[in-house]
Amino acid sequence: MFYDLSRPFVKFDFILSCLAKVINRYSLAIFVAVFAAQPLSSAAGCLTSSSAWQNSVFAGQNGIFSITFDSTPNSSRMDGVTGLSSGSTSNYASLGAIVRFNRSGFIDARNGGSYSAAKSVSYTPGTSYRFRIVINVPTHLYSVYVTPAGSAEIALGTNYAFRSEQATVSSFNNVAIHREIGSHSVCNLEVSGTPTLPDSVTPSIPSGLSATATSSSQINLSWNAATDNTRVTGYRVYRNGSQIAIVAGTTYASTGLSPATAYTYQVAAHDAAGNVSAQSTAASATTQAVPPAPVTGAPNILYTDLVAGPTSGGEDGKGTYLSIFGKNFGSSGLGTNVKVYINNVEVDNYRYLGPSLGHADIQQLTVQVGALGNASTGVALPIRVVVNGVNSNTNHTFMIQPGDILFVDNVSGNDATALKSDINRPWRYVQTPSEGGALSQAGPGDVIVLRGKATWTDVGSQSRWFRLPSVAGSAPTGATGTGYVAIMAYPGEAVRYVPPGGTHGGIHGMGDSYPQYADWIVISGLHIESAAASLSDGAPINLQANSDHWRVVNNDVGPWPASSSAGDKAAGIAGNGKNNTILGNYVHDIGGGTLNHGMYFDTGTTDLEVAYNEIANVGQGNLIQTFDNLGTGDLNNLSIHHNLLHDGGRYGLNISTGTNSLSAWNNVIYNTALAGVRFSVQTNASSAIAILNNTLYNNGTSSGAPITNDWNLYAGTALFANNIVVAGPGTASSSYYNGGGNDSALQIQRNLWYGLNRGGAPSQDSDPVGGLTDLLNPLFANAASGNLKLLAGSPAIDQAATVPFTVIDDYQQTARPQGGRADVGAYEYQ
Repeated sequence: MFYDLSRPFVKFDFILSCLAKVINRYSLAIFVAVFAAQPLSSAAGCLTSSSAWQNSVFAGQNGIFSITFDSTPNSSRMDGVTGLSSGSTSNYASLGAIVRFNRSGFIDARNGGSYSAAKSVSYTPGTSYRFRIVINVPTHLYSVYVTPAGSAEIALGTNYAFRSEQATVSSFNNVAIHREIGSHSVCNLEVSGTPTLPDSVTPSIPSGLSATATSSSQINLSWNAATDNTRVTGYRVYRNGSQIAIVAGTTYASTGLSPATAYTYQVAAHDAAGNVSAQSTAASATTQAVPPAPVTGAPNILYTDLVAGPTSGGEDGKGTYLSIFGKNFGSSGLGTNVKVYINNVEVDNYRYLGPSLGHADIQQLTVQVGALGNASTGVALPIRVVVNGVNSNTNHTFMIQPGDILFVDNVSGNDATALKSDINRPWRYVQTPSEGGALSQAGPGDVIVLRGKATWTDVGSQSRWFRLPSVAGSAPTGATGTGYVAIMAYPGEAVRYVPPGGTHGGIHGMGDSYPQYADWIVISGLHIESAAASLSDGAPINLQANSDHWRVVNNDVGPWPASSSAGDKAAGIAGNGKNNTILGNYVHDIGGGTLNHGMYFDTGTTDLEVAYNEIANVGQGNLIQTFDNLGTGDLNNLSIHHNLLHDGGRYGLNISTGTNSLSAWNNVIYNTALAGVRFSVQTNASSAIAILNNTLYNNGTSSGAPITNDWNLYAGTALFANNIVVAGPGTASSSYYNGGGNDSALQIQRNLWYGLNRGGAPSQDSDPVGGLTDLLNPLFANAASGNLKLLAGSPAIDQAATVPFTVIDDYQQTARPQGGRADVGAYEYQ
């Protein structure tokens, strides 16, 4: 018989074709049927928790699946978690479903923003517990069942929500364990369900992109979230056609721009599979022109405590008090030679003219605003100070915002008879332990005024003077029910808080679990101390976590005489959030160990301004510390300027891991035990750090060089330029710069180095003032007393290099340049 050799292949191709059609129609059903009942992975070994995160990867899941394992706590009252994440992790916020052996001796699970349990299940060290967790990824819910040895299965929690940060997660493929106290083991891990299918669907195009210029060098972007069949994991930002950033959220601050220049932006969304949407409709904005420098001798407004408030109610029905801070306000004649106008209408009455609580050379001028000619609400009205007929700048504004004024008097107040806007019927307490008091009656737009008749020693919610567990303002719009919640001192009275021992400190925001509270807050004019015997986290002012839009202005913070062995991990002013402003405070005499600082800003801090503060006498901590302590959120767009930082037991400005974008200029930093500026940033992504026109003196008195770079900055991401670095009599190092980290990350140029007489400036400086010498005395007025102004003939005069960041004035608000070029250092000679 003769066979055509081509026929079998034709028939085989036909069979394959038919099979393909069948598979195409029924593949998903067959795929699910085959795999749903079978374990997808099984870890034969065990994981044991430690201070380092342990991860075990399994086949990705995006549907309904279950995970079982045996877990044994190895100590009593431990604190350890087992959780699921999308990819390996080293932080809690990445976990979606979590079970925990808690410090109280019980087992619980995460339900959205907090831990809970439907039934109390205690645990015994050395005893194994069988866990079964059923996860529904599409609905973002899960149920936890636990079987103690020798007992029946118990429903610990059903239909619990994924942790808040993972509310939109689209898949899991990792088990992670970690402990804070003690340890626990996880064995016999099995995952059953359906493997993740390939995703080829692109996200929708982001809509509603807007671009707003906020300064001469920054444009803020915002847009509406895109959608996806699984989950949008981030957005790509384009400027003038080139990609400049990848962000997780729907906002971005484009910084380092040129003044009076137009820029065009677009954004695109991407998902975990790498699918990228088309770019959005473009949005354009033009940066502002550089603001005019202040006129020499004219009154100069630098900042205010309030930017909005009521013009009626309060004392004599004449509205809120407003404090204005600046220079050249005169020394007498308040209300005659010295006047204040808002929208060209004179304020009703004048209350105080004198030194502020921050810089000794910054003045405070306090008024009661009055009706302001019944101007419209919701409009930013220019503020103007007039001294002997000379007008100030008018770039600071006040908005008329309806609200009530509540007085609190710890001598004659009575909560039972108190009335809003009646100075004669004040509250007794700002807050009681049960969260009563004036704060419980305040809302957006309201102002709480504290009297200073006697020292305050009250203890409110959660062992603080007062905390904000259910208090929040909102953006002031002029509409009733919007605006800041402000807490301020009565004009001319010293409001001093001294907490009892065993409490947690002064004024505190809330933690990660309460992002809806503690926003839009003003703290002004208070003196807040902390007790030597305070509990951990006893900070005088602590924003805690996710506290946005705070204005902390003109407060005396300290002393906090904690011992060096205390476990405090905070600062005089600490915390994180977005769009916070820390202005004109005096933070001083902060004790404690190396983790207790002058100011400390941590995970997720964004759009922060720290200016015109004095921070002094910090025992063993840093004067200013920035750090992503949780490893879950970079710090972005931090502006640190015109601060006086001195006498610190560790670093002056410690820029640490997670600090992605920071600018520091016109700061004076002297007498620090370690480096005046330290770069300790480990990052594998581009960052933007600029340290410009600062003056450093007598740094590194214990050990180390005045400037230190000791970790792994991404190449070419930091600029250190136009500074003066002078070794003082206490400087211990024989070098100005310690480059133990990645030197290529730091661009050093045009700095003046002096005092070590080592025969030359650091080789890393590409263009030091005076060439390679370090023998040019900058001629400080009186370095021993901290007066680092320049004298005539200083080699720092007219020596600054042109850099992308424009510094328009100096530490004392003198316009730059006074000559052909700006001076290096914080002071401009005039």
